[in-house]
Amino acid sequence: MPPRSAKLAEDETDLRLFPPLRAGWARRGEPAPVPISGGNAKRVLFGAINIETGRRLFLASRRQRGVDFEDFLEEVHSLYRGRHVALTHRIPPMSWGSNYCGCPSEAHTSTPWTTCGGTARR
Repeated sequence: MPPRSAKLAEDETDLRLFPPLRAGWARRGEPAPVPISGGNAKRVLFGAINIETGRRLFLASRRQRGVDFEDFLEEVHSLYRGRHVALTHRIPPMSWGSNYCGCPSEAHTSTPWTTCGGTARR
C-alpha cells in the first residue's frame, strides 16, 4: 500500500424505528391501548472506522441501495481527499459458505477482515 494510506473497516446496519412497547395501564379485563403507526420505519447506518487512528465516519440513509452506498463512499472520499483509501468489510460467518462473496477462496485470509472486494450476498 502507498505511504499515508488510510485503512478503514466498514459496516452497515438497519435501525428499526417503530415505537417500543412500554409499561402502561388499563382497567382490569380491558385491553390496554397500544398506539402504532402501521408502518415499520427504518434507517440504514453506514459507518467506517480508521483502524489506525480510531477516527469514525457515519452516514444515515433511508435505504440500503447501491446509490446510498455510493453516497457513503463520496463522504469517505471527501474526508480523505488526496489519500489512498483501503476500505474493507467483515468476512461473513463460515456457516454462510466459503464462496460467499464470489471471490476465489485464496483471496480470504484467516484474519477477521477481507480486502477481496467482492460483492456481499446472502
